[in-house]
Amino acid sequence: MVIVEETDFLNLSPDNKFPRSELLSAWTPILNMLNKHHLLLDLMKLLVEVTTQDDDLKSKQAALWINDISRGFSKLERCLHIKLDLMKRNIGTELSVKQQFELIVKVADSTYTKLKHAIVLKGKLPHPSEFKEVLEEAMQNPSQHTLLFLDR
Repeated sequence: MVIVEETDFLNLSPDNKFPRSELLSAWTPILNMLNKHHLLLDLMKLLVEVTTQDDDLKSKQAALWINDISRGFSKLERCLHIKLDLMKRNIGTELSVKQQFELIVKVADSTYTKLKHAIVLKGKLPHPSEFKEVLEEAMQNPSQHTLLFLDR
């Protein structure tokens, strides 16, 4: 996938002072576009392959991205539950779509504090069986960095 091979997605510079939060913010629109077109899991599969490579820094960065994307999916799942709950209770229906989205993220961040700094993915969640494929591939070919994301 071009994103991994032709960009600085894996941010390989060990002396890079670019904070991770800024890196995540910069890439979130692209990750959302990939999710919209059902390609984000393909990216994760490719990143799993990268974690098994000999390049320790590249492997670690790939594992961190898998962790970040997994956290983003967890946050998306919780946001979708919050959205359904707010709709059932008829809360926020007078708000614009953007304001509703901001309210949902605010509730998610205050309710699920461990995901407060996770990327905010939009769209649909992948089917559990597809996500399971990614995890099975990671477990079949574990690397020293697999534990960075496996618990997600």
